Amino acid sequence: MLYGTIVTYTCDPEPEKGVEFSLIGENTIHCISNSEERGIWSGPAPLCKLSLPAVWCSYASIANGHKISGKKAPYFYNDSVTFKCDDGFTLKGSSQIHCKANNTWDTEIPMCEKEAPCQPVGEDVQELPGDFPVIPVNTSCHDGYQLTGHSYRKCQDGENGVWFQKIPRCKAIHCPPPPETDNGRHTGVMAEHFLYGTEISYECDKGFSLLGEKTIRCISDSKGHGSWNRPPPQCLKPHPVTHCSNPEVKHGYKLNKTHSSYSHNDIVYVACNPGFIMNGSELIRCHTNNKWVPGVPTCIKMGSLAPLLCGLSAGFVVLICLVSVTLCLILKHGKHNCYTNTNPREGDLYLEIWEVYSIDLHNSAS
Repeated sequence: MLYGTIVTYTCDPEPEKGVEFSLIGENTIHCISNSEERGIWSGPAPLCKLSLPAVWCSYASIANGHKISGKKAPYFYNDSVTFKCDDGFTLKGSSQIHCKANNTWDTEIPMCEKEAPCQPVGEDVQELPGDFPVIPVNTSCHDGYQLTGHSYRKCQDGENGVWFQKIPRCKAIHCPPPPETDNGRHTGVMAEHFLYGTEISYECDKGFSLLGEKTIRCISDSKGHGSWNRPPPQCLKPHPVTHCSNPEVKHGYKLNKTHSSYSHNDIVYVACNPGFIMNGSELIRCHTNNKWVPGVPTCIKMGSLAPLLCGLSAGFVVLICLVSVTLCLILKHGKHNCYTNTNPREGDLYLEIWEVYSIDLHNSAS
């Protein structure tokens, strides 16, 4: 999103009469920048909270059957209950019901009817013979199963005569093998089919980073076929570092704006705190080798320079003495003797001893 972009939130329309969502928080947020000049949102996204009337559905029970899932009473909005008939009885209606906002069940609570002697009808039957009632049995498949068609059974007894039961045919949902990803692999077994609900994880080869969700799961699509809930993650080579880290200057500060990192050829101006002297360059540049050129300077406390200055002074005095000695040695080989004020004679041999003293400015006794 570009800087300044405004996003407005609204809650979904009411799912059914008497039920609505209330928006909690600011309904708009916009893209701004933080102190590091990175884009952030001005605030969190609001919440849509379900606003419900006082919903209370009647106690759900079934004769000649029992609940196999669902909470205990009392029942509130969107609570669900699933039923199953006892042996020898057939379910008439939907096996699962939901509590609606108008305090009723959707669909109606099913019934368990005593099974009559029934005989399977051939699966290839397209039309049922005669004008007999057809009663659906277990109208839907359980999660993880796909409806592939229906079969029929012909039932007959002395009380109800002849009728047919319509029974769904359900097939377990399978997904194809999970997709491969370059520079990585999935941790699942090598199989041709994966059962509904199976989760597969991915990992990357050494030197590659995983981008995306690590796991995928086998679900059913809108047509009831098995498919993976998302594409596999990518395994990418990490981008090379193309920046310099923020230079830290102890007892100093940066004159231009501080960033967490700097791009190549960025320039930073550095200054020292009062009472400190800079050792190095006040201007440094981010080189293409991701290092500062010249190196990041240091700030030295002024008092810590006194011994260095004294040492330089003593060295300067010694240098003057050495220069004087050198000049006299050069003149000694000339026509004039700098001590006897006479010219040297042939065959004369002089032994001259020079003493050089170093003056210590901090020790007056020497």
